[in-house]
Amino acid sequence: MNEKNKRLESADNGEVEIDLVDLGRYILKHWLPVAALTVAGAVLAMVITAFFITPTYVAKSSIYVVSATANSALDLTDLNLGTSLTKDYVKLVTSRTMMENVIEASGEELTVGQLSKMIAVSNDTGTRILEFAVTSTSARQAMRLANAFAEEAIEFLPEVMGIKDNVPTEIDSAILPTGPNNIRYFRNTVLGALAGLVLIVAILTIRYVLNDTFNSSEDVERYLGIVPMAMVPENGQKHRGDAYYTSKRRNG
Repeated sequence: MNEKNKRLESADNGEVEIDLVDLGRYILKHWLPVAALTVAGAVLAMVITAFFITPTYVAKSSIYVVSATANSALDLTDLNLGTSLTKDYVKLVTSRTMMENVIEASGEELTVGQLSKMIAVSNDTGTRILEFAVTSTSARQAMRLANAFAEEAIEFLPEVMGIKDNVPTEIDSAILPTGPNNIRYFRNTVLGALAGLVLIVAILTIRYVLNDTFNSSEDVERYLGIVPMAMVPENGQKHRGDAYYTSKRRNG
């Protein structure tokens, strides 16, 4: 190992020390491959997003799961009951019987297993609101299923739990999604560009660390502390500043 690499290693802990300023100059010197790979990463990400990612759509509906007892004001008992029942409702709306009712009401040709992967039921802590979010590759199918869940839940839940006086009420019906929820061209393009940039910078950094040759008189002065007085060109090369070039004789 020559003096350049010796200076790159710490005598105390054996860790490689990198001159960040010099590394920055080295990377800037190779700006063309840096720019090319960054652009290539962005283009590749855009192509993958446009042609290899299946767009999916999300439609949401919601219901208010517990109303006040008939002919009475909403009191603390109703609030506590609502909080407890909401947890039961979340389990019930994802039951096999409920799924079958939704499939039949919506007219979709799905199995219970397929529908269970498409539906997500959520309940914000401290509320008595259930939200149905259906994800599908078809925007209209997502809307139909989300509405079917809300409509069937209003009838199915009180019947199963035997609480006819506490009938859920629909808050929001699902609307047709205006666009896919998983296609993010700008985000994916930026991430692709960053991935390409990180890759080329990593490659150049590795090359910089593994390079143990002197490339200029400045390297000799920096790593050996010696100021070159003269430079001897290789056979067939001529000196121009700190660089050499090969000359060719013209025939004739």
